[in-house]
Amino acid sequence: MDILRRSAAFVREMPWVAVKFCLLFIGIAIFVSYNFGIRIGFPLATAVTLLSVAHWRIFDKASDAFFDIRKGDAVGKMTEKITVTVAKRIFYSSLDYILAGLSIWLVIAAKNHGFSYPAAVAAMWVFIDLPSAGAFVAIYEKTGRDMTLGRAYRRMANTILEYSKKAGVIVFVYEITLASFWSGPDYTVLFFRDELKTRMRLAVGLMSITAAHAFLWTGVYWLGYENVLELIRHFKG
Repeated sequence: MDILRRSAAFVREMPWVAVKFCLLFIGIAIFVSYNFGIRIGFPLATAVTLLSVAHWRIFDKASDAFFDIRKGDAVGKMTEKITVTVAKRIFYSSLDYILAGLSIWLVIAAKNHGFSYPAAVAAMWVFIDLPSAGAFVAIYEKTGRDMTLGRAYRRMANTILEYSKKAGVIVFVYEITLASFWSGPDYTVLFFRDELKTRMRLAVGLMSITAAHAFLWTGVYWLGYENVLELIRHFKG
């Protein structure tokens, strides 16, 4: 009887779950292919999607948590939440590329004008990292709107941890690893907002993470200065 009930539930929920599987595959395939090539993107997207199909119950609950979809939401409401989430991701990713371009320009300008590396780090922190991250965190604190999706990923991580301790720990280790060098400071702060409970902790966390981010990426651009100039010359023809 238990098997029959599970089978009936799967059939009933399958159309909606299938939509989320498609979104998962497309999202991973596009992101990984863009950054690392199609040869890696599509096999990885296929592997992750098949793994999610094998654990469809956890995937279903975790993806609902990510999109903030609740029991009783109509199809129109679910579609709206997914659309808003995708729009936020596109907006945040686009802005990230713009800020990266500004950061590269700032480092090149600092080096061309004879400024020291510490001065370039300070400029990156004061003029780019801290203001941009602070703005997104302030928007969330005042309106509850999370443009970084840090809270969405945290809801998903919490749900996975609830159903599988091992999988949940892997997700949190993954997020902590990315926070050390890749994830945006605003995203990281909002993902770990539950731990940064007070305004003071939030402010210290924001300033510390943005400072570390500025130090790291200024170093990357500083050391890759000649390569960046060569790339610019290439595009200029």
